[in-house]
Amino acid sequence: MQELNFVLDTPNCDNGKNNLNSIGDLIKKERLLRGWSQKELAAKLELSEKQGRYIIKDYETRALYPPPELSMNLANLFKTRLKYFYDEYYNFLDKNTDEILKCWRNKKSISVEKAAETFSVTKETWNRWENGGKMDRKNYEKFKLVLK
Repeated sequence: MQELNFVLDTPNCDNGKNNLNSIGDLIKKERLLRGWSQKELAAKLELSEKQGRYIIKDYETRALYPPPELSMNLANLFKTRLKYFYDEYYNFLDKNTDEILKCWRNKKSISVEKAAETFSVTKETWNRWENGGKMDRKNYEKFKLVLK
């Protein structure tokens, strides 16, 4: 994934990666450091009693990622950086994704049309991304694969 690193390391595309364990491992570590059960953590996050423990269990064991709002709540509760609970997709969205895409396209010296074709999206979609529109997770995964 050398090209992805190049793109994210360019001056206009801050890297900011964290090389920590899985998000679930981090949640579990922070929870256990405080001596809380999954149910207690769910209550502190104001999740419903019925679903709360199962949600925490899923994050800890099924490699699911909490949405940004819950990541913020976890960071506040554990008094840590927000990005501590982000996966690479959320980290990507926090960057200047429009600049990352432009950096990649300029490095390849390709047109918007060719970039869109490479990712099997419309020219309008690519233009939207280069103008600050959010790329969904499915297309982010495609982006990573193309850069491998």
